[in-house]
Amino acid sequence: MRITRISKLYRLVKITKLIRIAKLVKKKQEIAKQVNSMVRNGRAFDRLSFFILILLLACHCVGCMWIFIAVTFQNDDIPGDSWIEASGFENMEMFDLYAVATYFIMQTLTTVGYGDISIVRLEERIICIFLQFIGVIFFSFAAGS
Repeated sequence: MRITRISKLYRLVKITKLIRIAKLVKKKQEIAKQVNSMVRNGRAFDRLSFFILILLLACHCVGCMWIFIAVTFQNDDIPGDSWIEASGFENMEMFDLYAVATYFIMQTLTTVGYGDISIVRLEERIICIFLQFIGVIFFSFAAGS
């Protein structure tokens, strides 16, 4: 007898859950309207987040390339031949050097250029000219859209 009461109580709990689901189904159109309004307002946020993601990805790739060029084309016979030696960063660990390179690339792309990191080699100057050109196009596109 006790088992049947528990099973009836369990059925009652199941019925209340079904009633909640039925109410949710009735509100389906209202929920869909709210989701659609959030998506419409979220397009600007999507564009901004995509812009920031591309900017960070570009800074990472070019920062790694910046370190690679300084280390690869460095002439050991000439002191201060790369931006690493000219700015006094030759004793830094790789992560710290990466942070400095990314900082410099971000400055160059945003056309701020504080001047605390010196460009020495012709290859470095060519890359900086290219980065400044890309930065101006990038931010002009972002402001225009």
